[in-house]
Amino acid sequence: MATTKLYLDTRANAPGTPAPIKISLCHQGRTILHSTGIKVLPGQWDEKTCKIVRHPQAMYLNTVITSAKNDWDITLIKLSESGKARTAKTPAELKQMILESLYPEKFNSKKGEFLKRYIQFAESRSAPGTKDTYDRTVSRMRAYDPHISDREFEDIDRKWLSGFEEFLSRTAKSANARAIHFRNIRAVFNDAIDDWFWFPFLKSLFDFLFNFVSLFCVYFDYKCKDKVFT
Repeated sequence: MATTKLYLDTRANAPGTPAPIKISLCHQGRTILHSTGIKVLPGQWDEKTCKIVRHPQAMYLNTVITSAKNDWDITLIKLSESGKARTAKTPAELKQMILESLYPEKFNSKKGEFLKRYIQFAESRSAPGTKDTYDRTVSRMRAYDPHISDREFEDIDRKWLSGFEEFLSRTAKSANARAIHFRNIRAVFNDAIDDWFWFPFLKSLFDFLFNFVSLFCVYFDYKCKDKVFT
């Protein structure tokens, strides 16, 4: 059965600076970490008892991190009893199950996240002309996909992108015009990657990166085909 432990992660810690306390989840001989949001100096951490010591707020902080670990343990027991935990092939998958159980409201809010993020990014552009190009891409995406308002980032995969490129090739004669739409979409993916804390509940970061690479491949393939790079 999977187990949890509180752990002071000093791997990237500069001397004399606080280090994050994390929940270590061990599953099938492998481990993954999750931050509790609490940091203390190495000298304020008792490795044997996994408790904060010699800290002015030690009692309060110990309550916070112990409560967080207990929440994980209780959720882990429920997942084990239901049989779901056994379906997790990796610690990352099991961690995802735990987070989904602990914060269901955050996961349920994913519907339509791609277009919401796209519009938010477009509205942040200061130049009117730039914003107009993003608006035109939204118009093209809506014409191609009536359900774009319900799409998550994971849905914008290679199949979707290839279909969008084919749709654009029938409706836009200029290869440069088509390239602009893909460049706009790619910019939103870039922004989501840069702001990765906004993006904590993907099934897997690898899924997201695969879609991002697919976006580049489709974009690059048809630009070469239409000899835009000359």
